[in-house]
Amino acid sequence: MKENNEPIEVSIIGGGFSGLYLAILLKMKGITCEIFTSGTGASQFWVGTVDFLDYRQNRDLERSFKEFQKEVPHHPYSFFPFSKIERSFTYFFSQFPDFKMFTENEKLINRPVLTSLGNLKPCIGIWHSIFHEFQYLTKESTVILVDFSEFFNDVMYLVAKNLHDTFACSYRILNLSFKTIFDLIGENGDEISIKDKLSEYRIASFFDTHSSMATISILGNYIKKEIIKQFPKLDMKHVDFILFPPILGLKTEKKIIEELSKLLNLKCKELVALSPSLISKRFDSELNEKIKSLDIPLHKNYTFIDFNKDANSKMWWKLKFMNKKGDLCNIHSKCVVFAVGTLFQEGPFANVEDFKEIFNKNLLSIPISKISPSYELTFHNGQGSNIFVAGSALFSFIESITEEDEIKYGTGLGLSILTSTQIAEELNRLK
Repeated sequence: MKENNEPIEVSIIGGGFSGLYLAILLKMKGITCEIFTSGTGASQFWVGTVDFLDYRQNRDLERSFKEFQKEVPHHPYSFFPFSKIERSFTYFFSQFPDFKMFTENEKLINRPVLTSLGNLKPCIGIWHSIFHEFQYLTKESTVILVDFSEFFNDVMYLVAKNLHDTFACSYRILNLSFKTIFDLIGENGDEISIKDKLSEYRIASFFDTHSSMATISILGNYIKKEIIKQFPKLDMKHVDFILFPPILGLKTEKKIIEELSKLLNLKCKELVALSPSLISKRFDSELNEKIKSLDIPLHKNYTFIDFNKDANSKMWWKLKFMNKKGDLCNIHSKCVVFAVGTLFQEGPFANVEDFKEIFNKNLLSIPISKISPSYELTFHNGQGSNIFVAGSALFSFIESITEEDEIKYGTGLGLSILTSTQIAEELNRLK
């Protein structure tokens, strides 16, 4: 990308979930925007859940939220009435049908799902394939957990132990081999060699390119034979679920899981047990497909370096980026949204003093005690700056909250959705 003297209406710095979702919302409102990303961020560690609030979860969620707002008044959630939260999430889920939203009597609720450690966490929604049907587990139930010998880890044993401690049912660990699967499915010269370095991504990509009904049938028959071989006395009438790590494809997992369920006559689901990054790649792929279909420019490998007020306009900004080759690029933008998160920070965000200096020289005091309801930064005189902050980037700007608060209260993807929604509405109001 060469230096651009044509002004951009909205520049979004950060290509994680917050930045991508905001760009989609803006374009759907007729607001032009461009995304600049260095290519790294915490979004790659997303585990497949839509987290909103882990706070006194045994109580009514709306009531808990109101109590949370009183207890943590400077949190970015403090401006939202619960009715708006429900509308924002309902719209998000309508745009991404591969997610399932948890409701009861048409009200948003938290439900538990399994983490990669085998314990439970509350969330308001999940990626469609993740197991959450704990209500069907009884003393007579048996759940089969699929493990793979090539990875030599004890994750599924940990999942089984924690499940056993929580739910009164039986858990069996089925040991399978990727080598055997590749040998059975692989076609001339097309199989992955077991001598190659196996990774979750390579395995998932293999299933993406080998998802025909014939292939799924071979996989299903292999699983059937191994269940009989490893559990000869198991009464299949009592087996309710068979749970896989999320490796059955990045794009074809829905088809594979549905067809395996039919072939095995069992409910097949996934656990976030092998690699959260694979589920993250699935959602990231959906977001990027929407970005592409909406013709939103996405500039990769651009690290934000500096910014200044445009000398020719009081309310426009001049942004400086550095690409992978070390070339500098200047961008003129009316509005700027920082959606850079708190992990893998680069440029001025990597150093606290540099971070403060770059904003203070533009008459923007950082950190701040509390941000505005529109998530816009203000100048020293209280005037709006046309600079906004979305998602977990807020933890870098607000001094009264930290990343520990995000972990403690389980805000996660919910914070990205809600702040992006609010910023999009504000920019639509200002246009």
